[in-house]
Amino acid sequence: AEMYLFKKDYKNALDYFLKAAKKDKKNKEAMIKASLCYKMLDMSDKSVEYANKVFEKGTTDANIYYIASKIDDIKNIQYLKKAVSLDPLMTNAWLGLADIAIKNNRLELARTYLKPVKYIDSKNSNYYYYNGLINKKAGQVDAAQKDFKKALELDPLNEQANLEMRSQL
Repeated sequence: AEMYLFKKDYKNALDYFLKAAKKDKKNKEAMIKASLCYKMLDMSDKSVEYANKVFEKGTTDANIYYIASKIDDIKNIQYLKKAVSLDPLMTNAWLGLADIAIKNNRLELARTYLKPVKYIDSKNSNYYYYNGLINKKAGQVDAAQKDFKKALELDPLNEQANLEMRSQL
């Protein structure tokens, strides 16, 4: 299922996640990932239904909340905050919060969300990518370019940073 999800073959991934969830009724990760697959297949009602089943059973797994943030656009901030409260070292959740803040033009809030990421992993290429976006939105083009360049030094395959560098040429 994970392999199909990685390949973005959501139909096959969904089939395997559903089989895993059926085989082990306590497998919340399989259910939440099935929910994610339903969302990617534009089956929002089914997606929400499966996500709700996971939360009805109760969970304290930060990863479940992180995945749920990708499913529910209304509760995504709530889920990301819950994820970092359960696991303060979850850099992807901090980056998700920063991304939302940047999209809402709340740059200082985005900087606040990025601080733990640099503290946890100073070589996280996405930290520099998002910091570059903040600098770009703030009109600090040179600083943004420096951040995008650093992101690519750390991860030459960082597509988002690559796109930003090309757009500034």
